[in-house]
Amino acid sequence: MLNHKTGTHPLIILLLPALLLAGCAPYVWFKEGASPAETQNLLSQCTAKARAETARHPSALPPPPVLSVDGQGRVNATQPPRNDSERLLLEQELISSCMNANGHFLRPKDPH
Repeated sequence: MLNHKTGTHPLIILLLPALLLAGCAPYVWFKEGASPAETQNLLSQCTAKARAETARHPSALPPPPVLSVDGQGRVNATQPPRNDSERLLLEQELISSCMNANGHFLRPKDPH
């Protein structure tokens, strides 16, 4: 839920250090004994499942139009931009949970 006093989402506060570190070093999904193809296949499955679930999330719905009346009494409807940040954070959380449940974890990419 959005903190209305600060305008921040609690997940942002938790994920910010990880996101900052991710900018310094790339991370990859890893599981001992799993081939890169198996890992990529599972990541694709987890991503598809997370996207399907977040598509039903209330933040995936477009915001209602904003109605205004001009000087001549005409009603104008404009569509405000979408804010997908909450849905995208949830999607990443679901992907991570799915990968972790299948024995995969993120680790820094081997530089070699």
